[in-house]
Amino acid sequence: MPEKIKQRMSSTKLIKQNALPIEFFANCPFILLKQEYGFRRTVLELCARGKFEPQIAYETSSIETAQSLVGHGLGLTVVLEMIIHWSAYLTSLAYMRLDSNPTRTLVFTYNRKRYLSMNEKALIEIYEKQS
Repeated sequence: MPEKIKQRMSSTKLIKQNALPIEFFANCPFILLKQEYGFRRTVLELCARGKFEPQIAYETSSIETAQSLVGHGLGLTVVLEMIIHWSAYLTSLAYMRLDSNPTRTLVFTYNRKRYLSMNEKALIEIYEKQS
């Protein structure tokens, strides 16, 4: 991993400094999810917008494995921000925001003919109020 990236890391999980452009990581080894994962395509598109093709060092079917490989110094990976909160046990990792502020559109689905719990109904009502 380039020294300039190591210098930006601290003991906090999410680096509060300025977000970095994806191009900053062009010469780093990447750890990506395998071909069949949609998030892999998202990462490849981010890299393409940064005008580089990532050097793929490892592929995995698990974001936890990807983070573990990062923890062992074998490369870097891109994760959803919500992963930071699920990875409390990976205290040696630091996370940096990308300046492109990539987003993902998530949707939920349910069977209208099935019983919905009160929590499920409340979630749907929140969604309907926002649309």
